[in-house]
Amino acid sequence: FLIFCTLVFSRGMAERGTVVLTFFFLIIAGYSYMTYARNKVWKTEETLWLDVIAKSPGKARPKVNLGKYYVDLRRPDKAYPLFLEAEKINPSYFDAVQNAAVCEVAMGNFDEALVHVSKALMLDSSRARTYFTEGLAYQGKKSWPEAVVSFTNALRVDSLFIKSYAKRGYCYGSMNNWPAA
Repeated sequence: FLIFCTLVFSRGMAERGTVVLTFFFLIIAGYSYMTYARNKVWKTEETLWLDVIAKSPGKARPKVNLGKYYVDLRRPDKAYPLFLEAEKINPSYFDAVQNAAVCEVAMGNFDEALVHVSKALMLDSSRARTYFTEGLAYQGKKSWPEAVVSFTNALRVDSLFIKSYAKRGYCYGSMNNWPAA
């Protein structure tokens, strides 16, 4: 574009060049303003996902992503309704179901967590985190043998899931089974 402007000015078309140059600067000013306005949305992860949800209310993924953001902030009370909304939109969306269970465990709703874990395991039984969440729910209920089974299942899926070893050992200790702990 700058080469074109140089050619226009060099051929004695200064009047037309001024119009072209003015048009060029108006385009740059418009794009600059739009970039500035869009950057407000990207200010935080929360504002980004709220904007996406506002523009795509019928999609589950933005709700799950905002919910995960709230989970990272340790705000399961704000995340949980988003996961339920996403699950309503797409009942087979594993991340919505699994993360709803994580929130329920964090809020102490262990029976409800087990319902979501069961559904998550029907959707995909190859994820160690789901068995780990199940173990946490049983641990919260002080159902130690069931928790041990869940943590063992998590380790069966992923033998490097270190937290499962620690939690399983805690459960064995709670049952006074010190050799296994």
